[in-house]
Amino acid sequence: MYTNRRTWVIKRGHMQEAIDLFTSEDSDRAYRIYGSNGIAPVDFDTITAETDFETLAEYEVFWQKAFDGSEFTEFIEELNKITVPGGRNELLKRLN
Repeated sequence: MYTNRRTWVIKRGHMQEAIDLFTSEDSDRAYRIYGSNGIAPVDFDTITAETDFETLAEYEVFWQKAFDGSEFTEFIEELNKITVPGGRNELLKRLN
């Protein structure tokens, strides 16, 4: 089992727009969406999305299809308007 965790840094004052964008996104995958709670040492103004994959191959196929699709391109264009450089993209392998 793999978890893909992606974190974006949101422009100050645009957190609600980010929440709306992530929670309105139509997807055939289940995502867990997290916002920063503002308690040190976490970064303020961040939003994180997680989704699970059974295999590494499933992860690779999903992202290839996403990058080839116009809906994902539109989502990223909207996201780029409200984010700043930074963030993380993690692929975690479950160990137990």
